[in-house]
Amino acid sequence: MDVFLIVLLLVLLLVYLRQYLLYRNFVKNLAESLEARQRYLSAKGPILLGSKHVLRLTNIINRMIEENSQLRQSRASHLEQLEAILANMLEGALILDERNRIILANNALRNSFSNWIKDSEIEGQRLEVLFTSSDLLTTVNLIKRGEAPQSSEIELMQADESRWVRVSGAYLGKDNPESDDLTLLIFFEITRQKELESASREFVANVSHELRTPLTIIKGYVDTLNQDFELMPDGRKLKFIKKLRKNVERIYNLLMDLLSLTKIESTETGHNWTKVHLNALVREVLANLTDRLEGHGMTLNLELPDSEIEVWADESKLGQVLENLVDNAIKYTPENSTLAIGTRRDNREATVWVEDNGFGIPETDLPRIFERFYRVDKGRSREKGGTGLGLSIVKRIIALHRGSVKGENVEGGGLRITFKLPLR
Repeated sequence: MDVFLIVLLLVLLLVYLRQYLLYRNFVKNLAESLEARQRYLSAKGPILLGSKHVLRLTNIINRMIEENSQLRQSRASHLEQLEAILANMLEGALILDERNRIILANNALRNSFSNWIKDSEIEGQRLEVLFTSSDLLTTVNLIKRGEAPQSSEIELMQADESRWVRVSGAYLGKDNPESDDLTLLIFFEITRQKELESASREFVANVSHELRTPLTIIKGYVDTLNQDFELMPDGRKLKFIKKLRKNVERIYNLLMDLLSLTKIESTETGHNWTKVHLNALVREVLANLTDRLEGHGMTLNLELPDSEIEVWADESKLGQVLENLVDNAIKYTPENSTLAIGTRRDNREATVWVEDNGFGIPETDLPRIFERFYRVDKGRSREKGGTGLGLSIVKRIIALHRGSVKGENVEGGGLRITFKLPLR
């Protein structure tokens, strides 16, 4: 009897040991199926004790795996649809998860910020790593809460570069109960618009400043003449009239230069493109300024090649460039100075220079001489009747002709302005 019990116990122990090993393998295989997100095939292997409950557990887990797989496929499909839509947009677009990690970025955004994005794979990066802007993060939080304005203008900074964008967005919610909240951001770059607005404000301020001084002077002299005209000596009246004439001419010159600059920059203004003989044009401009050159006792050196140089240009505007450069040389060099003008052909370009032997320009000011209203010596420039727009007009006209212009000091004193034009 004792032997029988011992044998029975051994048999039962072996059976349960086998069942234990089967259950362990079952749990292991089930865990591997869950990790791989694949159905667990319950039919494989021997039958377990309590197989009814095991089968029920297996079916529940398989159903959960299938639902999870369907949800993942649905989410991937939604993202693919969004990616397809965003890929054709001209504006930059990002989709963020609830932790502000980037899960999708379209090509427009990558291209727009290509010099900012070190890693081409930006998915997975946090928004604040890509764009260090507290204003942008505030806007994102407002979008998630549904409190953001229709769009926000935000300045993005990286190193020394500044970019302005108009940001709008939408809270997309969840693809499914298991997924993160998604937020869509649309970036419309307005850096150029901001630069134009700033330039416009600066331009208006400069024009106002340039007009205010002569108008104040004119008003003062007119008020004085109006009050004391009968008692004022004729000599003083004549002095006042000369002052009035000088300031009226200053306003007139400024308005003419402004009109000229506006016409040059207007896209609606037609340009008369023709073949222009450069050497002949130089001689024509100098002939028109002969009296002024002689009045200042200036010596003229012409360095023109024997063969004519032809360029495709607007002759009147090119003549204006030469007139402005010669006029500057006459205004800002001492009397009895020397003025040199030359042309030459350089491969596919025509080069023209106007050089004086005056005082030159401080090296720190040279890069800015083509800016609007920039004057090296403001008092002297106004005394000579300068508007601060002459070289700016020169630069705009040369740019219109797809050329280049630069200023440089010459050894021994003086300024040399050189511009190049394509021959065709």
